[in-house]
Amino acid sequence: MPVQSRPRIRDPRRRTPRRPGALLLTVGWFLSTLLWPLLARAQVPEPLLTPEATATPEVDDEAWLDPAMAAMTTADKVGQLFLVPFFGGVDEAGAGSDIAYLVQALRVGGVILAPENENIRNDSSAPQQVLSLLR
Repeated sequence: MPVQSRPRIRDPRRRTPRRPGALLLTVGWFLSTLLWPLLARAQVPEPLLTPEATATPEVDDEAWLDPAMAAMTTADKVGQLFLVPFFGGVDEAGAGSDIAYLVQALRVGGVILAPENENIRNDSSAPQQVLSLLR
C-alpha cells in the first residue's frame, strides 16, 4: 500500500522566519502612495529667463556644412575620422615632417597635443605654443 504523507502541522512555539524584503516592499509601497499625490501637485519653478527674453535671431549655424561636405573627396572624409598623436616639439613640426604630411596631404581630423608627447607644455604659454604649430 502506498504511504500517505501526513499534513504538516506547524509548531506554535516556533516563529516563522522574518522576510525583510517583504517589509521593505510594503513600507515603500505605503510611502509611495502617500507621497505621490504630494509630489504630483508640486509646482514646477518658472525659468529665470523667459524664452522671449533669450530669443536670438534665427541663424542657420550649419549652412556652411553642406557645401563643405560636397567639396570634400571621399579620401578627405575618411581622413577627418582620424585623430593622430604627434611626438616632438615645434621644431620637428616643419613643412617636411610626418605630422605636416598627415595634416596637409591626408587631411587627418585632429592632432593630439600632450605634455607626455613633448609637443606642448602645460602652462600659461600653451595658447602661444598652439599658435606656433599652426604657422
